[in-house]
Amino acid sequence: MIVEEAAKKLGMNAQTLRLALQQRLFPFGVAVKTSENRYTYYISPTRLEKYIGGVDYETHHDTCCGNGNVFGDSNCFSNSE
Repeated sequence: MIVEEAAKKLGMNAQTLRLALQQRLFPFGVAVKTSENRYTYYISPTRLEKYIGGVDYETHHDTCCGNGNVFGDSNCFSNSE
């Protein structure tokens, strides 16, 4: 999912979402630094929808996967993405 689409669903500015992803503030996406001033973004549509729907990722992940990394365990939120 592209940043602009996710930002619209969240009701926020796309640049704000980019900055938040760079700071690892949301559990549904990541920002990967590709060069000194450039990032590439990945947003999981499934995780975004669950986030919007009110799923408490941190609590779920600590209980389900126990490693504190939402993206680190393939069994956690194993629905199709």
